[in-house]
Amino acid sequence: MSSIIRLVAAIGLTILFTGRAHAKVHGVFAHYMVGGMSTIDQALTDVKEAQSLGLDAFALNVQQPDAWWTRASLEFLFEAASQQDFKLFFSMDMAVIPSPSDCTSLLTKYITHPAYYHHANRPFLSTFRGGANSNANTQWTSVFQSLPATKNNPYFIPNFEDHPSVTEGTYPPSIFTTFPATSGLMGWETAWPPSGSPASTLNLTLTTDETNLAVTRAAKKGLHAPAVHLSNASTTRSTATGSGSGGLTLPRRLAGGAGAAAGVCRGADVE
Repeated sequence: MSSIIRLVAAIGLTILFTGRAHAKVHGVFAHYMVGGMSTIDQALTDVKEAQSLGLDAFALNVQQPDAWWTRASLEFLFEAASQQDFKLFFSMDMAVIPSPSDCTSLLTKYITHPAYYHHANRPFLSTFRGGANSNANTQWTSVFQSLPATKNNPYFIPNFEDHPSVTEGTYPPSIFTTFPATSGLMGWETAWPPSGSPASTLNLTLTTDETNLAVTRAAKKGLHAPAVHLSNASTTRSTATGSGSGGLTLPRRLAGGAGAAAGVCRGADVE
C-alpha cells in the first residue's frame, strides 16, 4: 500500500473553494497527522508521493505544538518540502490544544518559511475544531496580531463544526457574525455519511457541501471542503465521535460536483 495512505489510520483529502459567484477550486490538500520522525527520509517519501498524486500541500495536524518530537518532525517536513518545491500549512488540532495562544510560537517560526502555503498572498491556516471555545475569535485575533507584520493577516479557515449552532457539519449564516476573524470555514463531517446511516449503505450526498458553499459564498468567504476520507478497512464511524470507514465514499465523492472538481478538474470553475 502506498505510504501516502499509510501515513496515518486516516487521511482527509480536502479542497479549497473561494467565495465568488462561481466557486473556484484553489487547492487540493491531504491532512497529515504529525508524529515522530527520526530522519528526513520519511518526510521526503511522503512529500514525493503527495506530489505524484497531484496534491498542492499537506495540512499538518499538530496536537502538541511545543513537544520536542513535534518540533523535530516539522524541521524534517519543512526541509523536505523545500527540497521538493512542495507546500505545507498548519491545521491546529484544537480538540487537543488548550488555547490558540499555545500555537503562537510555532506559527511565528514557520509562517514566514518559503515552503509555507499561501492563498491570495496570505499564509493559510486551518484548525480541527475550536469553535466551542466562546473566546475563540478574540484569542485567534490576538495570536494574529502577535505574528510578524507582513504575516499577521492569515487566510484563516478553521473547522468550527463543534460550535453549538452547527448541525451535522452544516454551518448557519450567523457563523460569520460569531467568528468575524475567519476568512472562511472548513467542513469535515461531510466526508462521512450522517450519523446513524446504515454502514452497508454509506450513501453520501453533496447537500451539506452545497449549503455550506452557499453560506460562505453569500459572505464572500472561502470553503475548505472534504473530498474524501481514506481509512483502514477496520475503522468504523461511531454515532458520536471518531473516524469513519472509507467504504464507497471515494467513488461517490468523485462522482459529485465538489469531488470531481478536486479529483479531475482542479482549477476549473465549479457551478
